[in-house]
Amino acid sequence: MFSSLTDKLKRSWLLTRITLRIVFTHDRELLVFPLVTGLLVVGASLTSTFVVSKSASIVSVRMHTDPGIFSAVLLLLLLTNTLFGMCITHTTRVRLEGGDASLWQSLKFGLRNYHRALAWMMCSLAAASLLTSLRKSSNKVGVLGRWLLRPIASLLEVAWGIAKLLVIPAIVYEGHGPIDALRASVQAIKRTWGEALTRHLGFRAISNVLYFIGILAALVAAFVPPAGSTAQLIGFQVVIAYFTAVIVLFHLVNTVFNTALYHYATRGEAGLGFSREILEGSIRREPAGE
Repeated sequence: MFSSLTDKLKRSWLLTRITLRIVFTHDRELLVFPLVTGLLVVGASLTSTFVVSKSASIVSVRMHTDPGIFSAVLLLLLLTNTLFGMCITHTTRVRLEGGDASLWQSLKFGLRNYHRALAWMMCSLAAASLLTSLRKSSNKVGVLGRWLLRPIASLLEVAWGIAKLLVIPAIVYEGHGPIDALRASVQAIKRTWGEALTRHLGFRAISNVLYFIGILAALVAAFVPPAGSTAQLIGFQVVIAYFTAVIVLFHLVNTVFNTALYHYATRGEAGLGFSREILEGSIRREPAGE
């Protein structure tokens, strides 16, 4: 069992390296989308939290969070993240089909389909809200109710996470709305059942290891150098840059590979650096009619 898990993690690391090589060799412009998203998150956090107030001749900066502004900013960031995910998927799809989409062409594709991105975002938020409500309800009932509701809530959360894995590729490839895209995602996952989910968990395990390394580096930066020293400030900046790089790269890895996986599941074709042997070793493809 341990050997099998080790093999699957090694395969996930191989797929990660292949995907990163594809990005840096063919489509380095894809890095723009997650980087811009990260900058928007930082900027939105600052602008929605810090408020400059002026009273007489005194100018002060205070912490303040307006619920309405915070909600609007959060929705805008979620929509932007969904749109950029569609842009990355479109670029990858064009590359898999032998073309080469420019950054501007991919951005135009995303903007033309903003209504689909908005619809999926609202559907995803509704599902997340229902799952959160169910989990909160399980904490308010008796012991027997908690034993029943908590496993159900956990299973539903896992099922939802699996079902939506390939929704964005389904929207980009088929032009589906959220419900049809969710159905297409589930069908594609059924045709690639098995190692596809292990690959997803493997990517998560690898990213968690890298996050853990970053946490250790942050602890070193916090406690080893003298407080407030130049070395400590540089250490914190390095840690922030490290976490940003990990988040950006693994967002790209997941999006690009999910696109390749959907392409192979629905078209039966491999592309870019993903040979049929590599994909068939990472998933178990079944006939579409089964």
